[in-house]
Amino acid sequence: MRQFRHTHTLHHLPWASKLATTLFLIATLAACTVTWIMATRLTGTSPQSVAAHYQGRETAADEAFPKSVDELLMTAHFHLFIMPVVLLVVGHLVGLTRFPRSVQGLLMGAGSVGLLLNVGMPFLIIHAPQPWSALKLLGNALLGLSLPLMCILSLIDLHWPMRLDRDAA
Repeated sequence: MRQFRHTHTLHHLPWASKLATTLFLIATLAACTVTWIMATRLTGTSPQSVAAHYQGRETAADEAFPKSVDELLMTAHFHLFIMPVVLLVVGHLVGLTRFPRSVQGLLMGAGSVGLLLNVGMPFLIIHAPQPWSALKLLGNALLGLSLPLMCILSLIDLHWPMRLDRDAA
């Protein structure tokens, strides 16, 4: 953090700090990719498949049991501890970029709303799938797009010099 005290930007970091930040962002992008693959394989991409995942389904190819409140609490517990920390770190990194504050705020807001929908909707889906399944998918999309985009913008600012309107001011 001492490196940020004087520059307040990513692109002025020393090479060792750039390397550590780059590795963190690449690992976060990899985690986002794995999470997207896992989520689409488990819950699908339609409100019906999301509802079936949480309420249970029984078909010739797949048998899944309804999720209990205890299962959902355990998942929410882990997600609510780690995901806000990841959003905080990546949000701070994108906040140190030269991209417009409006873009930074939009991405942080979308990620935060996405996280809340992602964690909260399963509790409603197990009781009544409509319209909560669609909101769960919206949460997946908001978080699944904003977090990688914040990582990519941070990597761009770290490694490719540019001149934005904010620099001119």
